[in-house]
Amino acid sequence: AASAFKGATGPSQAVPPVEHHLRNHVQWLQVAGSGPTDSLQGIILTGWQRYDHYSVLCELLPAGVPSLAACLQLLLRVSLAHGPIRHP
Repeated sequence: AASAFKGATGPSQAVPPVEHHLRNHVQWLQVAGSGPTDSLQGIILTGWQRYDHYSVLCELLPAGVPSLAACLQLLLRVSLAHGPIRHP
C-alpha cells in the first residue's frame, strides 16, 4: 500500500494537515487488518512535491517533517495482531 504524509490534499497547501494523513494511515491499516494476514507486505510513505510538472511546489519538506514524524510514529506503534486499530 502507499499513503502520503504530505502534498496529497491540494496544490495550494502550505502546511500538511497532519490529522488528515494520520486518519488515512489508520484506514489503510484497517483495510490490511481485515484481509489475509500476509496480504499487506508494507506501507510506502509518499510526500508529493507538486501535482504536475508545471505546478508550483506544495508543502515543502521542512513544513512536512512534523507530519512525517507523526505518521511514522503511528505506523511504528500499530500492530495488526492486536485487534481493531483506533486513532490515537
